[in-house]
Amino acid sequence: MSDPTIESPSRENDRRILIMLTVFICLIAVVILVIAAIMLSLIISRNNDVDDDAKGSKLDAAVQDIDECETSIHSCDVNAFCNNTIGSYICTCNPGYFGNGKSCLDINECTTNVHNCDANAFCDNTDGSYTCACSPGYTGNGTSCAGHNCDANAFCNNTQGSYNCTCSPGYTGNGTSCIDINECTTNIHNCDANAFCNNTQGSYNCTCSPGYTGNGTSCIDINECTANVHNCDANAFCNNTEGSYKCTCSPGYDGNGISCTDINECTTNVHNCDANAFCNNTQGSYNCTCSPGYTGNGTSCIDINECTAKVHNCDANAFCNNTQGSYNCTCSPGYTGNGTSCIDINECTTNVHNCDANAFCNNTQGSYNCTCSPGYTGNGTSCIDINECTAKVHNCDANAFCNNTQGSYNCTCSPGYTGNGTSCIDINECTTNIHNCDANAFCNNTQGSYNCTCSPGYTGNGTSCIGKLSCLMYLKLF
Repeated sequence: MSDPTIESPSRENDRRILIMLTVFICLIAVVILVIAAIMLSLIISRNNDVDDDAKGSKLDAAVQDIDECETSIHSCDVNAFCNNTIGSYICTCNPGYFGNGKSCLDINECTTNVHNCDANAFCDNTDGSYTCACSPGYTGNGTSCAGHNCDANAFCNNTQGSYNCTCSPGYTGNGTSCIDINECTTNIHNCDANAFCNNTQGSYNCTCSPGYTGNGTSCIDINECTANVHNCDANAFCNNTEGSYKCTCSPGYDGNGISCTDINECTTNVHNCDANAFCNNTQGSYNCTCSPGYTGNGTSCIDINECTAKVHNCDANAFCNNTQGSYNCTCSPGYTGNGTSCIDINECTTNVHNCDANAFCNNTQGSYNCTCSPGYTGNGTSCIDINECTAKVHNCDANAFCNNTQGSYNCTCSPGYTGNGTSCIDINECTTNIHNCDANAFCNNTQGSYNCTCSPGYTGNGTSCIGKLSCLMYLKLF
């Protein structure tokens, strides 16, 4: 009959399975808690980013743009649109004009052929626009004209039941197609030697050359100076020449004589303003004003160190770097931004740290630190495996083997013992009948093993026993 205090092998196995299931469920619970903590951290980080964006918007709103267009302090031409921009404005010439916006000239849509007049219509340029009028013999609004097929430069002669076309004087062709005769290039004009021949559609005209007067067929020199028909500047001398004149700016003025302006000591660099000052030209003189970021009387200006004077707007987590006439802000290492607004860089989530693959990255304000994972040792940037077995920092049972692994270790009960490695109990090979003692031997359990002793009347090493012969039996044999 078996001992009731000894559990059967199947019941022992059931208990082991139950322990393993309990450990597995606990591990799943720990993983769920870690994931929940990470999600909570991300939500808090996003809320902080929203707060920082709101602060940046309030700072921008504090700076108000001056609308130069609405306040009429722009320099746009009267024939231009003024378009306000942040901190400035843009001038754009009105339709029908061209230029840089500050100076706009009329576009002659007729000569530049950018009109939409009908081929049988005249184009008349107007200031900033043009008009279209149908040619004689045609009717319509000018952009669309109906009539015969005579050329626009031909006469339409009505005949009984038809018509014929004759090119107008100054044109040549069959009447339905007429081209201009260029009297100037064919030299069939009567313009004076001091006149220009200007070909026109169907004719020509003679214009005395600049500096001459007459009807074009007869031209004489004009003394533009005495006749006061010159265009010399009020601050220039007029000197007559044959067929022309020349203008010389008066002393103290500069230009081509036709346009003389005050000598701008600022742009001609004949002033004594400091290199870090503005030169402001005046009529006959100038004055100097130190540039922003500098201080002085204008002829001598020194840099203002906004950083030491603490008149900058750099973020508390930024460096203020003084420059000539200004300064710049640079976010401190571990922070990002434009210098006036800096937020912490999370080196851990952005993966810009140098922590070892077997270390935890812990973000801090403006930096981070690295901590080797359990089972590893080092400074965090370099982590090596701890051999818990050789360092004897494991919790394996005294009757178990310690097997080192990367970042951890495992325990295996020694032969003759059973358990999870951290707790090992002796296997009773005798009661569990897993020994190799002879049938005629006693099995004696020991810690981690057993030994076999032959029963009385037998001899051997315990695993093999043979019976002893008595003296009486020995005598009977002989």
